[in-house]
Amino acid sequence: MVNNKSETADIPIIDLSPSNAHASSELLDAAAHYGFVFIANDPSTTGLSTAEIDDMFSLSKQFFSSPTEIKEEVSIASNQAGKNPSTWASRSTINSNNPYHNPKTHAQTLITFQNKCHALCQRILTHFATALEIEKDWFTSRHDQTKGPSGTVFRLLYYPAAENPPTGGSKNGEDIRAGAHSDFGSITLLFQQRGQPGLEIRTPSGEWAAVPVDPTARSPSSEGKGSNDPVTGETPQKEGQTALGTKALPILVNIGDLLEDWTAGLLKSTVHRVIFPQQQRGEDRGIVGEGGDGDGEKRGGGDRYSLAYFCHPLDEAELESVPSRRVEEYAAAGGGKDGGSVGGTRRSVVKEDGKVMTARDHLMERLGATYTVK
Repeated sequence: MVNNKSETADIPIIDLSPSNAHASSELLDAAAHYGFVFIANDPSTTGLSTAEIDDMFSLSKQFFSSPTEIKEEVSIASNQAGKNPSTWASRSTINSNNPYHNPKTHAQTLITFQNKCHALCQRILTHFATALEIEKDWFTSRHDQTKGPSGTVFRLLYYPAAENPPTGGSKNGEDIRAGAHSDFGSITLLFQQRGQPGLEIRTPSGEWAAVPVDPTARSPSSEGKGSNDPVTGETPQKEGQTALGTKALPILVNIGDLLEDWTAGLLKSTVHRVIFPQQQRGEDRGIVGEGGDGDGEKRGGGDRYSLAYFCHPLDEAELESVPSRRVEEYAAAGGGKDGGSVGGTRRSVVKEDGKVMTARDHLMERLGATYTVK
């Protein structure tokens, strides 16, 4: 049984700007070690402004606060869900080309944001290719959405506040908002809001470690010393101190199962979950003001909103061996947790007939192992 009191994961923040000549190697090292990495969100580098991200969160809150009959119109069970939809994770689904009850207002907003997310994913994949010393477009050409469909999906996630915040903790399963899982695709972009913690990753030792919403709030003197707030993962404010800054939060990136298998286990798809952080006691359990998300909710115990862009390769992309010496050496050494490879290709991407899986084959296998897929 894992310890209920999770430490804070010391996930690095990578600057992707041209001024950082080591960005590619830093990204690869973080992906190989943690499976998670923060990207410094300088709009000139990521292409995503704070205003655009805030607008998307506002749209999400607007939808989830809508009457039930409005949300049911775009339920995953309705014929409005479409293929590869944007998902409103209150068990409702919506296609980016068919947004809820006002297409003219929201369609282009969703499409534009998703396009920018995909462009950032392509930039990250280019860095991976550079660090692996293969053709720079080796991954991006297989994620080029102009060439065909893919499993890529954009989700607006909402975890409602608990009327009676759980006190039993993880040992009783009372504090789980989203159970332990790994993502299916290549990479995931996750956008979070200040004052809304809860994400945890499983460390190699099997312990759970909290992922800070704002890793930039860690003071140099507290780095690695576990002095961050145990609920938010952020450095506590001193009395009279102004609210946490309004600078754009770093974007959290994690590796999916497919990219782990594609790289013979070199890059790590790390298991993670979302919990209700344990409620603080006494004066620390007060209302979060401007340092939170602006809604004045209790620290860690209120609503949690996040945006997730799950990037997948083209459906027909074959998961052939990545022609990288580093990947080949890793595969030859055992290929990580699954172990073993066939001609440098991870066994888990080789079908029973010996043929290499396509990205769609891989996604359907992962879905089939998790859900009942027709």
